[in-house]
Amino acid sequence: MREDFKTATKATLAKRAGYRCSFPGCGQLTVGPGDRSDESSGTGVAAHIYSAAPGGPRGRGGLSPDELRSAENGIWLCENHGRLVDNNEGRTYPASELLGYKMLHEAKVRREHAGYGSPFGWIAAVELTHAPVIATPARIDFGQATVFLGGEGSGKTAVTEWLMGMSDAAALWRWEASRLEYSVVFHTPEEHRVDIRAIPHGGTILFVDGKKTAVRPFKFEWLRNVRKDPRFDRPASVLGRLAEHLNVTTAELRNLFGAVGEHPWSTVTRLWTETATGENDEGELLSWEQLYCDVEGTKEGLPFEALSASEQSRVLLELLLAKGELVAAFAPTMVLVEWEETSLDRGWTRHYMERLAAHRMRYQLVVITRSYCDLEWANWTRVRFVGTLHDVKIEVE
Repeated sequence: MREDFKTATKATLAKRAGYRCSFPGCGQLTVGPGDRSDESSGTGVAAHIYSAAPGGPRGRGGLSPDELRSAENGIWLCENHGRLVDNNEGRTYPASELLGYKMLHEAKVRREHAGYGSPFGWIAAVELTHAPVIATPARIDFGQATVFLGGEGSGKTAVTEWLMGMSDAAALWRWEASRLEYSVVFHTPEEHRVDIRAIPHGGTILFVDGKKTAVRPFKFEWLRNVRKDPRFDRPASVLGRLAEHLNVTTAELRNLFGAVGEHPWSTVTRLWTETATGENDEGELLSWEQLYCDVEGTKEGLPFEALSASEQSRVLLELLLAKGELVAAFAPTMVLVEWEETSLDRGWTRHYMERLAAHRMRYQLVVITRSYCDLEWANWTRVRFVGTLHDVKIEVE
């Protein structure tokens, strides 16, 4: 059955877009005077991001009929771009990319309408002119949800470090002895370009919109899962190690507990602490804060250290994503997840893969993986790293 938008939903999409096409670089006005003085003429279309009909462009992403008909699943486009995004079954414009177009355009309209600045920031692309590992020139485009697919040592993590170097000089420490030239194209929502040239043992030279500068004027928040084993031997260290893993204080960690369980991908429904007591090896009585968890697929109320590695990884991942939502309300944010560090099997990977691509997030998400390159990753912006060391080629799908 086809799930069409209601007239009111179409009107909402048009108004949120300022009656202009949301496709980057277009912005065509889609409403104007009609032939008669009491008529108006419209040329815009409310396009589905996930398909209104079974088997349509970009599939249905596991959305319910109500979600398929909702404004969240729509983007306002001119007639030309409305047709373009659905060509080739929508493969050229996956849902992740259309969600990004929508967020960018609505941010521009919001800023123009309200007359104030916003924390919006969107990484559109990184262009590599000269780089270690990867054959250049190369360009990587980003959607709302992007996945880097490739073997170990193919440069996936390197690209994330170069991205972070746009606003964080410390992120480039591994490349101090290398020749590195690249550009980052991003929106605030206006388009900007940062050109970075790293001279071997000679520091970096920065250009912002073509002008040389000594500082990095644009600030982005970069959140990533730290390469540490999430299981800990001593219960008393759990909160501290979790806080370290997420780069937050223990007080901030407790605040994050209330933000889990609110999203379509959530499998962790509740986190809380209670005071626990026990004896150490010397027989001394100790007390500590014990973290308890309600996690889908296992007994409710288990201590964190009693969960399996996969269950602990889901707790850590969903805390990281919850942090991303909160931080992105105040600053442009990209969440970077090294998927092999999550200990998640194919089933749980598919769960997050499908749900994270299907729903709008405040932040951009990049997943880096070598183990699940064979999965479809439908409606993600897929970037494949193909080839051997120093001659890795980039293929954006």
